Amino acid sequence: MRKTTTAALGACAAIPLFFAVAAPAAAAPEDVTVVFSQAVTSAGVNTVTGTFTLAGGANPSYCGFGAVDDYVSDDYTDPGLYVDDSSIAPATTVVLTDPVVADGEYTIEWACREYNQPDGVNEAWGTPAAELPGGPTATAVDITVPEDVLPGPDPVCSGSACLPTGSFGF
Repeated sequence: MRKTTTAALGACAAIPLFFAVAAPAAAAPEDVTVVFSQAVTSAGVNTVTGTFTLAGGANPSYCGFGAVDDYVSDDYTDPGLYVDDSSIAPATTVVLTDPVVADGEYTIEWACREYNQPDGVNEAWGTPAAELPGGPTATAVDITVPEDVLPGPDPVCSGSACLPTGSFGF
């Protein structure tokens, strides 16, 4: 009886250790970081790009960002600054670009979510407006999108006169 009890206690003591090893770690704030940039295309259209860096085993299937005022919209007919992707393949970097953004000052909120974890807990990263379970892991980012102005052609200069390309046959 004593050997059976000792063996049973040893087996029970090993069970919590097995589950502790198998359980995935909780989402750490630094596992998903994002940098935002703006640019003007050759057609003179403003864009805003978010470059998401995934680390620490983060493997989200969804990431998105938008301006605070545009992040949640009733009809999404003209969301302003907003872009998302719910079909992200495993990667270490995800790049999302809103291809047309009006000039102005924006406060950008973002979120990434990893669904279908083996333990039933979904991982999530992002800013307060994303309303993440467990709370935000980052703060909102302010960005300025300048007025979209197409650069003109380089002038052709001759002597003291500097004329645009095509003037007077030059």
